[in-house]
Amino acid sequence: MDIDKTWLTKAIAIPELEKQLGFKFDALKNIGASSNRWLEVWSKFAKLHQAADELWLYAKPQPEESLEREEGVVLLRKGKIVSHVTTV
Repeated sequence: MDIDKTWLTKAIAIPELEKQLGFKFDALKNIGASSNRWLEVWSKFAKLHQAADELWLYAKPQPEESLEREEGVVLLRKGKIVSHVTTV
């Protein structure tokens, strides 16, 4: 799924993300294959992260009457979306 840059809502620092995840972001980079889908998705995302990259929260706009929503975290490198993780 493509994420539109207009969906980006707020830059998020790694310490703030770690509070939400309940896990150290750098520790995710050291996880190999896992049967835990959550760990595997976040590990792949964390391994792509480079020092100058930015992390942003995103929310896909939905009609008010819609029960479906999509939110997550985007990895932004030099203004381009490199990867994302859907959280909702």
